[in-house]
Amino acid sequence: MIRARKLLGALLGGASLASGVFLLATSAWLISMASTKPPILTLEVAVVSVRFFALARGVFRYAERTVSHDAMFRALSLRRRELFRKLEELTPAFFSRGEMLTRVVNESEVEQDLWIRAWLPLLSAAFSASCGVGILWWFSPAAGAVALLFAFLGITVTPLLTWRISAKVSAANLENESEIALQITQICDVLPEALAYGAESELRASFATLNAASKRLDSRTANGAGLGSAFVFAITGATILFNSTIALREFGTHALAGINVALLILVPLALFEGIAGLPAAATSYAKAKIARDHLREIEARTNPLPTPTKTINPAALRLTLTNASAYWPGYATTMAPLSFELSLGETREINLPSGAGKSTLGLALAGLLPYDGAITLNGVEVREIKDLSHFVHYDPQQAHLFNSTIRNNLTLSGGDYSDEELFELLDVVGMRAFVESLPEGLSTILGEYGHELSGGERRRLALARALLSTAPILILDEPTESLTRAEAQLILEKVTNHACKRALIIIHHAEATSSYTP
Repeated sequence: MIRARKLLGALLGGASLASGVFLLATSAWLISMASTKPPILTLEVAVVSVRFFALARGVFRYAERTVSHDAMFRALSLRRRELFRKLEELTPAFFSRGEMLTRVVNESEVEQDLWIRAWLPLLSAAFSASCGVGILWWFSPAAGAVALLFAFLGITVTPLLTWRISAKVSAANLENESEIALQITQICDVLPEALAYGAESELRASFATLNAASKRLDSRTANGAGLGSAFVFAITGATILFNSTIALREFGTHALAGINVALLILVPLALFEGIAGLPAAATSYAKAKIARDHLREIEARTNPLPTPTKTINPAALRLTLTNASAYWPGYATTMAPLSFELSLGETREINLPSGAGKSTLGLALAGLLPYDGAITLNGVEVREIKDLSHFVHYDPQQAHLFNSTIRNNLTLSGGDYSDEELFELLDVVGMRAFVESLPEGLSTILGEYGHELSGGERRRLALARALLSTAPILILDEPTESLTRAEAQLILEKVTNHACKRALIIIHHAEATSSYTP
């Protein structure tokens, strides 16, 4: 379906350009014929044709834009779906936030330019050029042969010339754009702290350096496209010059009617209209090809964890750690081996110093990072358990809150919950009174990353979301961060009572003031 839409878009694009060729040919003939003052009926067909091709050009262009962009967005949706499926197989260690933003989001869109900004203009230009050559060949084979030669050079040499110049520049440009996107994201994140410490000048200087590099690269890209455009301009002029000579010679020998002289001279102007867009198409091709190679590199990555294939009996779950120490791929573990057992209805508090691997352990327990030793659930290694998230839920220390309502953030994992059920859950984490005091209540928009909330409020809202999980084992990483000892103790008492039938692992900093042992 998508391929058919792409081909239809190319055909419509070619029809639009070809309409321009026929419009100019018909107009040239009409003007020349009108100068002889023939009977009006002689011109009727040409007059109607001029109107038809003038309208058809715009209609075909609109249809091409609609069809080709529809095909592109369908393809982009499928492509991102494929990439997200691949990401599901990989651990978080493979990606930084900036890489996810630039590659998976931005470069998957740039990749679609391979068709809509590269191949489609090339096919459309070839189609319209064929129509122009056919018209010229019909009136003068010699003029048609000249147009065919120069059109072939335009369609082949122009994009190759521009691509050779733009390929290396496009690679650097795409990398620079990724760096700019990442830096903009980082600046937005750290701007309040930068303003507070007077470090905004360093941010400006760093961004200015990238921006200056972007301008230089854009200039080099423009030089390549400009050279390609100059080549198209040169062969267009050469075609007109040769055709003018041929037209005058054939007119002198009576091989060509005088009313057709203007046609042979003017048609090349429209014939090369589509070819004139090929330098930009070649530049887009170079950039899109690099984006495609980047995405294929992501798809070629393999997960250091085995593909989960085993199932377990959900009844009487028992989590066992035996000399377990987690680590990030490519880095040595800094965590001391840990051993303990945990059954449903039990709570285990893990207090480790900063940098000891608390969050790393939480990710490993959730099957997201490799580990040494053994971490088993009912005797099966967690990294081998299929659908582990049905049994284990990890609530990270830096949980993400979406720019949506409180209700949507709480019910992220699905489920149909009444407002009262959500308020009861908020009461467990000490947030009910606060949310009820908001004018919009559960419908309050939290803002980007939950910036409308304080640090403690964001953490407690994420904790409430974790409690909505149906997983029987909950791993809570610093669940009472940013709270006083009294607040932390009260909330943890409520949490352990609320999840009394589950297995709880509560991870704390060794010197955290929010320590609580049930």
